[in-house]
Amino acid sequence: MIAAVLLHLTAMAEMPDEFVEQVRPVLEANCVECHGGDEPEADLDLSRFRTRAEALEAPEVFARVRERVEADEMPPPIVGALSTDEADRLLDWVEANFAPETRHDPDPVHLRRLNRAEYRNTVLDLFGVALATEELFPPESVGHGFDTSAGVQSLSPALFEAFFDTAERVADLVVTNPGRHRPARITRSAAKLEASSTIGLHEGFRVLSTNARVIARIAVQRTGEYRLRVVATAQQAGGEPARMRVSLDGKALEQFKVENVAPAPETFELELTLLKGEHTFAAAFINDYFAPEAADPMDRDRNLWVREIEVVGPLGTPGPTAFQKQLEERYPAAREALHALARLTWRRPAADVEIERLLALSAVGEDWDHRVRSALVALLASPNFLLRGEGLYGSDWALASQLSFLLWSSTPDERLLDLAEAGRLEERLEDELRRMLRDPRASALARRFAPQWLQLERLDEHAPDPRRFPEVDAQLLLDMRRESELFFEAILREDRPVSELLDADFTFVNAALAKHYGMPGVQGTHLRRIRVPDALRGQRGGLLGQAGILTATSNPTRTSPVLRGKWLLEVVLGTPPPPPPPGVGALAAASATGHELTLRERLERHRTDASCTVCHAPMDALGFGLENYDAVGAWRDSDGGSALDTRGALTDGTEFNGPAALRVQLAGNTALSCALATSLAIYGLGRGLEREEKSELVTRVQALDSPTLSQLLLAVVTSAAFTSPLGTVATSGAGATR
Repeated sequence: MIAAVLLHLTAMAEMPDEFVEQVRPVLEANCVECHGGDEPEADLDLSRFRTRAEALEAPEVFARVRERVEADEMPPPIVGALSTDEADRLLDWVEANFAPETRHDPDPVHLRRLNRAEYRNTVLDLFGVALATEELFPPESVGHGFDTSAGVQSLSPALFEAFFDTAERVADLVVTNPGRHRPARITRSAAKLEASSTIGLHEGFRVLSTNARVIARIAVQRTGEYRLRVVATAQQAGGEPARMRVSLDGKALEQFKVENVAPAPETFELELTLLKGEHTFAAAFINDYFAPEAADPMDRDRNLWVREIEVVGPLGTPGPTAFQKQLEERYPAAREALHALARLTWRRPAADVEIERLLALSAVGEDWDHRVRSALVALLASPNFLLRGEGLYGSDWALASQLSFLLWSSTPDERLLDLAEAGRLEERLEDELRRMLRDPRASALARRFAPQWLQLERLDEHAPDPRRFPEVDAQLLLDMRRESELFFEAILREDRPVSELLDADFTFVNAALAKHYGMPGVQGTHLRRIRVPDALRGQRGGLLGQAGILTATSNPTRTSPVLRGKWLLEVVLGTPPPPPPPGVGALAAASATGHELTLRERLERHRTDASCTVCHAPMDALGFGLENYDAVGAWRDSDGGSALDTRGALTDGTEFNGPAALRVQLAGNTALSCALATSLAIYGLGRGLEREEKSELVTRVQALDSPTLSQLLLAVVTSAAFTSPLGTVATSGAGATR
């Protein structure tokens, strides 16, 4: 026994130390010149690790090394990148020798749930029912930058109850029964009425103190007759009662005298025909009166008070819906109808035993309408509808769903399901991708993917300071966001090169946005496509000159080269920096001698901190290139009387001066295509990519010459990650990446 132990220990002693033989030479050749000695960069000393045992005592250090190498940020490009062999040796050793929490293993596989937008689009496409899901379900969590991420989704009892209630509502609208029908009442109380910031709330009313309006956006599920009700009162003055104009979708319907005295309300009603879909109802105050010098204090100010806007209907008894009639004509037997419904809603065929359970929800003698409606509630409340588990029934069913939810944010259509059932979808992927991109539903990529990829949600969370930028109101912020969406969609629809996302000769503006940009000759509120004037080509044309992005990457009162540089690293270059260390201090406002520092000087001083410079150096160098744009994206040549210094450098050391030069440098770089393809894959898969998956995708993209968006999408949907069941592939356990 002792001899065996001694033999084992001898063998262990003679085993090669992979760290010494494989990893340490990589560190010594590429890293320790900066990360070694008495004052190592970023306080990261790699020269102290001489043996495997020493390295294993510092898992947090090698977690940092892994992150920077995987992001292609270390060594810095100016020094020279690791060879593929060197990177593989280093990363493979970290994967093999550290615990999962240090290795950052890929996301575990989760069944994805339909998010609010996907639920809304699916119900609309299947049944023609328009739902305001943002009011029915809570906001979605975000993971890896997108609300499609399975790892952060939940299905709480409260949310499931909301799903069940919505399933009953949809079933009532899809399969009508005169005995059950009651007109729906959709009410927007004062707090939920859209209004400018100057229209206050008082005693449950919106108080319009000047000629202004409040708005209710209400979606109706069926074309028909409806009753519009507005509850209002007035603060009277000036010899005539307050007047209110009610309008629908921008067209005036009727004017009313509001004769009651606040706070006593009265109700004003109109009956009208509404088409299915969302409508905008407005109540406007049109005869403001203000006479502060009047002798009677009660006769000095006339104001309109609006308590609520409500839509009731459809009125009368509806007949069968178009979907209901078509389904019953094709499948007069309830059993066959349920097979068809299950295939549509569950995105795969239902087994006979599942259909039996659905039929058991109603008595055998019940009529077709009742049996189908009862089953439809169960179909829509089932995990088979709410969760994306089609891959459990075969890779083609999963592929059909992943393709449709990526491109349309909605369920597969009949053609996709037919190809999945025949086992032919993967061989027809390119044809189907082209067909689906021609479909109007592909606008979801512009409305759903693009704002999240471009991080435009910050416009909702970090609005500019109204005292500093009074010209930027809520409508202009919406116009800014819509410009980027329409621009992205044009690049997609016209199959333009991805590089034109950064360097295009057109954009979308209306009168307000054109004024913001200094573009003459644009009238009206509707955003329309225009060619960027030659005089402004150095300022506008491409994402980097769009006010939505420039505002979203600023602070409320000033620009932020840090935020803009971080955005460029994350979105355009695909190399997000690590989070800042705890306790990072604020920027100094003045020098030791007391003179005011420019923003560039303040950031340069900030970078003297060793813990800051490793991340701030590349971020700041990029962000300074956009300093010609102020905090709301308007052009400027100076800041506070000081000339702007817009010199900067890319992460590979290439220098530029100003946004036009930065745009040209980035547009000619393959990094944008790789970053965009990676984000599309993450959005479509609902999880981060493993190292092998990202490497495969990047290799595909780099092989393309001046790729278009459709070519990037084809690279994504034909990748192993996308075509495997549940969107996973067997790998060696590499780290998940953004």
